[in-house]
Amino acid sequence: MKPHIEEAYRALVLADRDITAFEILKKSKDAHIAIVGFHAQQAIEKSLKAVLFAHQIEFDRSHDLVKLAGLLRVHQIEVPVEDKKWFFGNRRGGLQILGCEWGIHPTHTPKSGINHGKSQRA
Repeated sequence: MKPHIEEAYRALVLADRDITAFEILKKSKDAHIAIVGFHAQQAIEKSLKAVLFAHQIEFDRSHDLVKLAGLLRVHQIEVPVEDKKWFFGNRRGGLQILGCEWGIHPTHTPKSGINHGKSQRA
């Protein structure tokens, strides 16, 4: 297997682990919302990086989903979500991924329809 394909595969394996963690944690009433959101962000980031690796597109070390998606678009690779649909660091201290708001403040309550569990103090 070519090195860039191996790297893409590794990134997808790691993304799959984060997806599994997200799926388990989002159902737990004891999981803090920030941890649930972290795994969602990580799964998306690693998936975007897998595509970048597979297409041999160089990128800086970054956790910025909009920047990573922008690199794909520059190379005419379709990204299935618009930049305005994911946002980090909104004015309320929250984290928004794919239209679901994830609170990072201990008292922030999410506004999506997913059962995220109760917000707890860290």
